[in-house]
Amino acid sequence: MTSDVIVTTFLAGRGMSLADVPLLSGQDNQVSPEITYEILSDAFRRYHTAVASLDLVKNTVNLAQANLGVEFDWKQSRQADGFA
Repeated sequence: MTSDVIVTTFLAGRGMSLADVPLLSGQDNQVSPEITYEILSDAFRRYHTAVASLDLVKNTVNLAQANLGVEFDWKQSRQADGFA
């Protein structure tokens, strides 16, 4: 799931859209907006933890393969890059 999909499905499940979410941004050099409604914020954190996954792939690996669950040989990759 992309970040957009995670946010959209979370909000849709609550009958909401992004326009309905109270946000703060640009304060204290924040990079991303902050949800000001604590109950909604906590619920999103729990949802995100449940559904998010992070795929680490080498830049030479086809990203489509990463999404298909193709195994990546890190040892072979490191050796090919000159690392023992």
